[in-house]
Amino acid sequence: MNNRFSTIFLVWTTAAATLQAQDSPPSPPPQVTLSATYGFDAQNVPNAAWTSTQSAVLGLSGRWGQALKLEGQVSAPFDASVKLSADDLVSQLALTWDVTPWSVVTFGKQRLKWGTARVFSAVDGLEPTYDPVHPNAVLSGVTGVKLEVLPNEWLGLSALALPTAALGDTKLAARADVLVDDTDLSAGVIRSVTGGTNHLAFYADGARFFDRFGVYGEFQLKDTRDRAWSYSGPGGSLGLSAGGWTPKATVGLQVEFPVWLNGTLRWLTEYHYNGGGFTDTEAADFRTAWDHRGAATAFSVPTALTSGGVGAFGRHYGYLGISGIPVTDKLTTGFSALGGLDTGFWLGRVDLGYEVDQSLSVGLTYSRFATLPGTSGTSEALLIPQRDEVSLSVTGAF
Repeated sequence: MNNRFSTIFLVWTTAAATLQAQDSPPSPPPQVTLSATYGFDAQNVPNAAWTSTQSAVLGLSGRWGQALKLEGQVSAPFDASVKLSADDLVSQLALTWDVTPWSVVTFGKQRLKWGTARVFSAVDGLEPTYDPVHPNAVLSGVTGVKLEVLPNEWLGLSALALPTAALGDTKLAARADVLVDDTDLSAGVIRSVTGGTNHLAFYADGARFFDRFGVYGEFQLKDTRDRAWSYSGPGGSLGLSAGGWTPKATVGLQVEFPVWLNGTLRWLTEYHYNGGGFTDTEAADFRTAWDHRGAATAFSVPTALTSGGVGAFGRHYGYLGISGIPVTDKLTTGFSALGGLDTGFWLGRVDLGYEVDQSLSVGLTYSRFATLPGTSGTSEALLIPQRDEVSLSVTGAF
């Protein structure tokens, strides 16, 4: 079956490339863009000293002719004690081939960017779309082959295969995108095989943008049967059975309007429903994403997780943000807040961005992690501490 598919795919791509070569415009000269980002992050937990981390991100984007494009991104912390594999270092390395005017193939580690959410990912069966706590964080892509077919201006079809060392555990996904009267609608399915057990996830998303505002949303229904929540760490381990179908959903409103100094103000509001709470390793992933101090931080399993149950932990989230407020021609600021609506955990953020020129920018962010007074029961604060955080980033393009 796999050999037959490979033969058909090879014949199709060869024939398509031959047809394209017979009637193609002159190729433009090669274009290569390099970028580099330095990041500094300092955190202060109450009654403890400030700690800091540094990191670097290198990016590469190249295009050769009308048909080939290469995108790569390497990220690493300045910490000799952290041992990273090649897969950890390379967050993206993908080659895109426009086989014909109506078909595109992408090979390698790539960002899919499926979904419409701006803050909270509901369509996360393959990859997290965003990091709500660190919106500028470098997120790793998924490694595989993606085929996109665009038969006309209102329909797009995609197929994705993410092979692993054990081919029986390969993930497969399909997606259809439809444009109806300026409304983007998409639907798809993900099939994941792990240890011989099949899991399915169905998802859909949509967006409609007008002159000054837009509405969007996404939904995922994941089969979580034969899975169990678990965590093992310095404080011990625990487990909780999970099963059935778990829903996730995000809806949002975006409003943009012109302001002084030729600026554009953006108002963004989102609500996220996290289904049955955390399952499998999602709680550990949550802590890793929201607490960048890493494994060096002592962690013991909270009693409330075993008594309250993971299913009652963090289901409803909200976000409100205003960005693009001009201070000068080159300096902008923004404010945002997100939190667990049923747990009382919240994060407030103030951002400053300075555009030195078209190729150099500087960003400064202050964040405050806290819990509302009188909050009781389970909370995200059980996994990550209340703290203040200051982040600096400098990005240059060449």
